[in-house]
Amino acid sequence: MPNPQEIRQSEFTPDTAAAVRHRFLVLGLVSVALGVAAILLPLATTYPVAVGLGLILMAIGLADVFHAFMLRASHGFLLGWLSAILFFFVGLVLAVSPALEPMSVPYLLGLMFLLGGGLRAGKGLNMAPVPGWRWVVASSVLGIAFGAWILFQWRTVTMADISVLAGISMVVDGFSRMTLFMTGRSAARNRA
Repeated sequence: MPNPQEIRQSEFTPDTAAAVRHRFLVLGLVSVALGVAAILLPLATTYPVAVGLGLILMAIGLADVFHAFMLRASHGFLLGWLSAILFFFVGLVLAVSPALEPMSVPYLLGLMFLLGGGLRAGKGLNMAPVPGWRWVVASSVLGIAFGAWILFQWRTVTMADISVLAGISMVVDGFSRMTLFMTGRSAARNRA
């Protein structure tokens, strides 16, 4: 198994995926769990959904920042880092400002989905030789579609709708990370 110094390379390869495969599994499971929480949030609480969703976005952003810094010299690092920072700060705004102008919340989250989806698409395309990259791109396309829908429907979209869409996006993103774990596991077996 490559040591951390060997991971710092210019391309994301199956060997890189093998070296960090456990992080992909952990981040995938965290993303799926937070996605399910976001989906259930409107049903499970009377607390403002914006605050709960904000905390969930902050948690996924922090996990992604940690992961991005572990792969800081790989292609797509900057895109992954920017996406993570975007999710964290949008989550922070939602968590600390639950009384935001109701019309600004859909715009903020719609833009987050669009920008985050675009950044993840670039990251997925940078991973192209690694099996599983298509799931990363599919996850980003889903985020872009959700962002466009939110911005198009801004007058009628509710926080419950947005929370469910965010949850679905996180679950799909979690599964895309777990496919990278499986790719890494296969590459590790082939080397052994």
